[in-house]
Amino acid sequence: MTRRYRDNKTLILKPEYPADLLALCETFNKDAVVALGSIPGAAGIRIYYGMDENLLCHAILVAVDNKGADILPPADTESTMAGPAIAEDDGNGDILEDSIRCPTICPPGSPLNVGP
Repeated sequence: MTRRYRDNKTLILKPEYPADLLALCETFNKDAVVALGSIPGAAGIRIYYGMDENLLCHAILVAVDNKGADILPPADTESTMAGPAIAEDDGNGDILEDSIRCPTICPPGSPLNVGP
């Protein structure tokens, strides 16, 4: 699956998008992931995808409860067209978005990230 993704990821992009829009992989800090999974009521971790101001896609990790609902930080009182805004992550592990993204910083080669 990772080889197929590598072979095809640029084919699905419009020419005006940067070639590195889609990450090859992202590495999250183990302690942060463990803390996310340890949030009271957490039964799993969900991965969303977002886009930064440079139009690069990023993985965003949130804990989910046993009913599949996201466990999020408190909502701001302001509302947006998409619904209530989510408060900025307070560093308590409610949302993980701080990763090492490849490209730019890539891991050593492995069967999951290089070669045919």
